[in-house]
Amino acid sequence: MSLFYVRMPLTRLPDPKILTEKVRCRAKIGRTHWRAHLDMVPDSMPYKKDIATYCKALQIFERRGLGLLLYGSLGSGKTSLGTIALKYCLAKGGRALSFRVAYMLDQLISFKPRELPNGAPLIEGLENVNLLLLDDLEKETDRRRIAALETVIRARYDDELPTIITTNLKKEDVFEFEWLKSMLHDSYYHYKVEGINWRALPPSPPPSAQ
Repeated sequence: MSLFYVRMPLTRLPDPKILTEKVRCRAKIGRTHWRAHLDMVPDSMPYKKDIATYCKALQIFERRGLGLLLYGSLGSGKTSLGTIALKYCLAKGGRALSFRVAYMLDQLISFKPRELPNGAPLIEGLENVNLLLLDDLEKETDRRRIAALETVIRARYDDELPTIITTNLKKEDVFEFEWLKSMLHDSYYHYKVEGINWRALPPSPPPSAQ
């Protein structure tokens, strides 16, 4: 099993020097979201303090397997917020992965074996990293895709590994996933992300951002 795709103990304080280009590539985080920083979120946004608390106390939340459900309109910054948490995890010595749900499911149900950047099996990383970002959850109708998605989320839930889910769906629509409902109640903090359109007007990173 690859050391980059297993759960590792988190340090109390982050070390920004860990956040190298190699780490970004291994975590499958796009450059656009990699530049995201908590200081880019206006203080007026009601969820900023909660996300900041989650990131700074990630050592505790990660150990308890508590993830995030970030829902809201297209372009509101959900993926960037999720990536900020992933960067905190990486900076604290943990392992993280980011995948768009649709792309991940394409890979999982493909007949051709799919691998992570270092050759590790995809499912190995999805089920074992400290923190997983599943981006842009949508309603699925294909049974194979639903089964693959449930396998990943349930495996992490059973092993008390936190997952961050972002979606453009309304919260009540997400709770229509019967197999996911109890897990969302037990192991996720829910935040509606709105008020900024990061795509229409991308915020500039602060000069001190790492």
